[in-house]
Amino acid sequence: MKVFIKEHKESILLAAVFLFALVLRLSFLGSSLWHYDAFNFVDKAVKLAVDGDYVNAHSTGYPFYIILLAIGLKIGHLITGEWLIIFIPNLLTGIIGAFIAIPVYQLCKYLLNNVIYAVIATLGVVLNPVIWRWSEIAMSDISALILAVFAILMFVNFANLGLKRYLYLSCFLYI
Repeated sequence: MKVFIKEHKESILLAAVFLFALVLRLSFLGSSLWHYDAFNFVDKAVKLAVDGDYVNAHSTGYPFYIILLAIGLKIGHLITGEWLIIFIPNLLTGIIGAFIAIPVYQLCKYLLNNVIYAVIATLGVVLNPVIWRWSEIAMSDISALILAVFAILMFVNFANLGLKRYLYLSCFLYI
């Protein structure tokens, strides 16, 4: 067991940060959809899940987030027989909000060249009140942020390794 922990210390630390962030966000699963544009996103996702019609939530669209919510709502409906229009969107947003720890950690580890500093910086990001707020209710901000951070990480990987697939992934994630 000690050998396993020693070999996977970095992964265990990252998993602990992810789980910590996830538990904090999951405590807000019942948050109201009447904050900001959350109702608008869920309304469009329900329309997509029920009717199969995609309608932009805003002029810019946010298709990734609306499609993700619609898939989650559809799966929830297939499992429970009910449309869980508050629980599922808040759950998915909370998971995405906690998942941001992974690309942030990878980026911090590269920039700081120190695992402990990277974990501390990642904790700072996942506990940031602004990021936390936008990852506990059904808002598209956190999904856009995580895609942007992944895009930056892929570009850093391209710059370091010279592999074009990282450049293509970076460009794709910025779309």
